[in-house]
Order: sequence, then C-alpha cells, then structure tokens
Amino acid sequence: MNIEKITKPEQIIISITHTGLNVTELPKIIGPTFMEIGKYISEQGAAILSNPFVSFKNMDETGKLDESQIEMEIGFPVDKLIPENESIKAYRLPSYKAVSVLYVGDYDQGMIDIYRRLFEEIKANGGIFMNRSYEYYLSDEEIDLSKQETIIELPYR
Repeated sequence: MNIEKITKPEQIIISITHTGLNVTELPKIIGPTFMEIGKYISEQGAAILSNPFVSFKNMDETGKLDESQIEMEIGFPVDKLIPENESIKAYRLPSYKAVSVLYVGDYDQGMIDIYRRLFEEIKANGGIFMNRSYEYYLSDEEIDLSKQETIIELPYR
C-alpha cells in the first residue's frame, strides 16, 4: 500500500448531502444519487471532470461514524458552477492537503485497516484530521467487488 501526501487543487463540486442515514441504507442511495446528479449536470450544460465521490462527514479522529446517523455528501467535480436546486448544491471546494491511497477490493473488506493507516500517517506528520473523508470511485458496479478501485483521501491541516 502506497500512501501519498497530496495537495488537492480547488474544485467546483455539484453534490447532494444526505443526513441521518443508517449504514444499511447506503448502497440503495449512492447509485441513484450519482445518476440524479449526473443527469442534472448534463441538463445544465456542465461537464464532469473526474470520478464521482462520497464524502463522509463528522468522522471522529479514529474514523468512526455514528452508523445510525451518517451524514454523507455524494457528488462530482465539474468544469463550471451551475444553478442549484432544492436538493443539488454547487460550490467551490478550496484546495486542501490530504493523505491518499488507492484501495482495491470490496468496500466491506479491509477498508477499516486502510483508514487506520491513513490516520496514523496524519498523526506521524503532525497533522490534524479534518473530520471528513473522500472516496473516489474508479470502478462501476459491474466490476467484481474484489476488483473495485477506490481512492481514499483524508484531508488534514
């Protein structure tokens, strides 16, 4: 596993935030939300610049979430700001420092260890975790779970 320290450039983000979710609801929400946002981006004449992401907010310094009250943002980086609607938000995400790793495998297997190692890297470098993660999905759901590719980023200051 190769952990990298990166500086993510400013991005324009189009997203939907879901709050109060239970962990069992996540698989039913993520895919349809990506489709809804993608359709809206297209209708507004914007272009998706890179992979879709899910950002888990309000993580503690060990990476734990209250699994009965998950808050997550689902979105895409795009080429321009577009109008918002009642559920879809558009904003500029400032540049940030993060530790990043490419994870290959089933989301339910091994990710806890990856997150633990990323937290250790932040602490070893004197950083302070910013209480959210980003998971950029490089594979679609048609790829076998054991071969799914995900970039995990933990922002820090």
